[in-house]
Amino acid sequence: NSAILKGAPVLVIDPDPARRKEAGALFSPAFSFSARFPSVPGRYAAFVVVSSAPGGLPPWVRAKALVLRPVEFTLGVGCGRGVSEARIAAAVGKALKEANVALRSVKALATIDIKKDEPGLTSFASSAGLALEFYSAAELGRAIGARRGSRAVKEATGAAGVSEPAALLSSGARRLWRKKKKYGHVTVAVARVRSR
Repeated sequence: NSAILKGAPVLVIDPDPARRKEAGALFSPAFSFSARFPSVPGRYAAFVVVSSAPGGLPPWVRAKALVLRPVEFTLGVGCGRGVSEARIAAAVGKALKEANVALRSVKALATIDIKKDEPGLTSFASSAGLALEFYSAAELGRAIGARRGSRAVKEATGAAGVSEPAALLSSGARRLWRKKKKYGHVTVAVARVRSR
């Protein structure tokens, strides 16, 4: 804010080209825009970093940066009955680390509607501040990717798959950011919300 008030140069770093274009139309010439960090300290008094990745910032950026986390991911989650909140939290944490996505960039967890009363899942969503979305077996069955499910999942839930189709339905995406992976009794898939 101080840099803006002084009219000092501020660089917005955002890897998303559509967002950069839209923000550039609204805020140029007050801000400059780039997809990546400058290689050396330069002429900028401050930085706005728009990133869903939890990674660190270069030292010359860190001291004068505002980091904004776009809420642009959904998680499809499948779990066994009685799985604890702690185990779901651990599985989600591992999945996000492997997908290079910050938890603050996740908007929702999605799963099958027979999990509406699953305490570990509902408690985790509540404590993480995430929306919890439910889909019927029929909806999951119609989703892209549902054909890759397993017979055991079909017998237990009525859907050929849960985590991947739930992530796709919740995000509106056509492809997964990260395919499902099983962590004990919890399966997590990651999808990025389809941009406008």
